[in-house]
Amino acid sequence: MNEIIYNGIIKDIYSRYKIMGHDNFGLYGPLSSEYWNRKVKILICNLETYNQTGCFVIDYSKFKEWYKAPTCFFSAKINYILQKRLEGEIVNRQNLNSYIYDASNIDAYLKYLAYLNFRVDTNHEVKQNTSQIITSIREHKEEIKTQIMNMNPTIILVGGKIAKDCYNIIFDSDLRFLSNIKTDAITVFSVPHFSRISYDYWLQKINEIANEIE
Repeated sequence: MNEIIYNGIIKDIYSRYKIMGHDNFGLYGPLSSEYWNRKVKILICNLETYNQTGCFVIDYSKFKEWYKAPTCFFSAKINYILQKRLEGEIVNRQNLNSYIYDASNIDAYLKYLAYLNFRVDTNHEVKQNTSQIITSIREHKEEIKTQIMNMNPTIILVGGKIAKDCYNIIFDSDLRFLSNIKTDAITVFSVPHFSRISYDYWLQKINEIANEIE
């Protein structure tokens, strides 16, 4: 799958969303064209609120504007540390802080990330309506599955319990919370929600993921 084909597929999917009556939604996906050149492609799937009007594209620049939201901010940090580990660098307790506070490279490595919010419609309410989210996922599972598969990810990180449930609905899967499954060339990891992270947990998890892929 390449970027041109993917963009054509996404244009069709979001045309369907408009027909279904969704007027306010984000066009999530690879945050830049550089994603497609990565040997190991990382996709982070989250559930988060956003309050925007109209149809808008979430790219590298837009994502950085959302750093005030912990989910986006910590997703960017974890992406950077994991990408560096996959490039062969050692990540351990002694050098972890050098990655955590490396702001310029955290930003730069966003260009290699794909990001997907399982919420189709904009919603400024912080409180989640779980039943509404699940209903929406059931309604749009084929579109979301098509989008994910055509991003051709190597690694999918699914943040939080409800996002894990959404993933299972989309793929008719049995992914358990804080576990991982492998289907064909994709390895899917259920992880805690990115708004509340423990660096001790992620230090171990990043090395576990790298060892699984290598």
